Amino acid sequence: AAPGSELKPGGSALPKPVAALVAKPPEPVRAVESPKPAPPAKGAVGTLVIKAVPYAEVWLDGRKLGDIEGLRSVKAPAGARALVFKHAKGEKQATVQLSAGGTASVAFDGMAQTVTVGK
Repeated sequence: AAPGSELKPGGSALPKPVAALVAKPPEPVRAVESPKPAPPAKGAVGTLVIKAVPYAEVWLDGRKLGDIEGLRSVKAPAGARALVFKHAKGEKQATVQLSAGGTASVAFDGMAQTVTVGK
């Protein structure tokens, strides 16, 4: 037997270094809060790709972009952007998260009155 691992009455056959590890209670697990994303840098912009079928009057953050029929790409400040789509059948709103240097897409179907937000 290896030195220090002899079996004694009431003892353990594990080597002393291993027995010392087994005898310790496990460390408690602590929850770690996920880091929050940093706000976009001032002046940071991204690209918003807007699709409106058949058409819509589109507003971005309270500013009229105009009538969009099909696709249009616009540069906008990074962060949460509010969109309003106005069509003869009704009005729909959406919020899009735009990352600095990134691209986000939003599609409006005027006939079905649906808005789909993508990345």
